Amino acid sequence: MRKTSILVICVSQALKMIIPSYSLIEVEGSESTLSRRVNEHIERYIRLVLEDPSNVEAVALKLLNDEEAMLLLASKMIDSIRRESEVSWRSYLGFLGTVEEKFRDAGIDVSEALEVVVEHDEWKLRSLMEDLSKYVEVMAAFFVNYRDEAERYLVVSFALLLLLVSSLKAETPRQLRAIGEELARLANELESYLVTFMLMEENYKVEGEFEPARSPEELSKVLGLE
Repeated sequence: MRKTSILVICVSQALKMIIPSYSLIEVEGSESTLSRRVNEHIERYIRLVLEDPSNVEAVALKLLNDEEAMLLLASKMIDSIRRESEVSWRSYLGFLGTVEEKFRDAGIDVSEALEVVVEHDEWKLRSLMEDLSKYVEVMAAFFVNYRDEAERYLVVSFALLLLLVSSLKAETPRQLRAIGEELARLANELESYLVTFMLMEENYKVEGEFEPARSPEELSKVLGLE
């Protein structure tokens, strides 16, 4: 019974790693009841981030443990893919462009952080579209072998998504600056995971225990690539 329970938890967590960020962003002119439900449900998490951007990781963890929210996001992902992934992706890029413009108008440069986000999400979309089974296999292998890091990856990726959405609702330069700082910090960490996934996708074998790597350079040392 206990083994079954653990397996269910592992599968549930691994499935969360499949949800692409763009599935949360509404395609222009296609607002649906599902989209409204998703937006309404995550609104309280956005408010928490705006109250204290430095607490975004704790907020992301709450979101990840919100079963209804995860079900809605998974449904939205399926709906986005069913409609047309290219349209959803273009809308997402437009959203990121709006985010960057808001920061730029406030004299804050988040271009490097957004480049990492785009590179990561583009890889995820390509993997989902080209070979879903292989992508799921990579995510499952990562979660099974490096569970702590997999759970950390979920927090990082969902925290970044919350920050991006929250940035457009920020009302003061101070709020925006704090969000920008968290974006830069977490994007640097996300880049490490992206490198890891790309290596795993190419059938690289990582020997030994996976140590937390908070930068691409540190990750290279962990994987013995330097």
